[in-house]
Amino acid sequence: MTIRKKFKKIFLISGCVCLGIVLIISGFVLYVYFNKDLIKNYAQKWSSKRLAASVEVGFLDYSLFPFSAQAKNLHLSMDDPRGRIDLSIYEMNVKGDIISILRRRKRILDAVEINGIGLNAQIKERKDKKKDAFDLGDFTEQLSPLINGVSRISIKEMSICLTSYQGQRLDFQSAELIILTQPS
Repeated sequence: MTIRKKFKKIFLISGCVCLGIVLIISGFVLYVYFNKDLIKNYAQKWSSKRLAASVEVGFLDYSLFPFSAQAKNLHLSMDDPRGRIDLSIYEMNVKGDIISILRRRKRILDAVEINGIGLNAQIKERKDKKKDAFDLGDFTEQLSPLINGVSRISIKEMSICLTSYQGQRLDFQSAELIILTQPS
């Protein structure tokens, strides 16, 4: 065999191997993209682990170009020594730019729209009020990076019920909230 035939054979085999790898990766990406239940289950497990709460997602749909996601019937339940929180969201729409998300910029989403949200929080009595007591300042400090990552947050049909260990109750019904953040 001449050197030319050997190179031709090497290039042919290398090309077939590279094409095979590209086809396998493309098939995997398409399978994951079109198998929305797989992503929904992964998102539930990831958020449950990350939030240390029970998270259920009824329906999830998404597209990458332009980036948008829609979730329906979201339920979050969290128990800890400070109390219990039950959060239900009927419908949530998220819109953004996939490039900003991939580059992990500060402003990753253009808009978050929530239609129908119910929050029920029961605050328990604490013996030691030092480290585990509920602090509104700490709570808003934790939410700040999340809110700063979104240009516009719109919440419609919001219902909030806060109950203290003393039996005091605070209810908001049919409230609406719009948060606009400044670009950084």
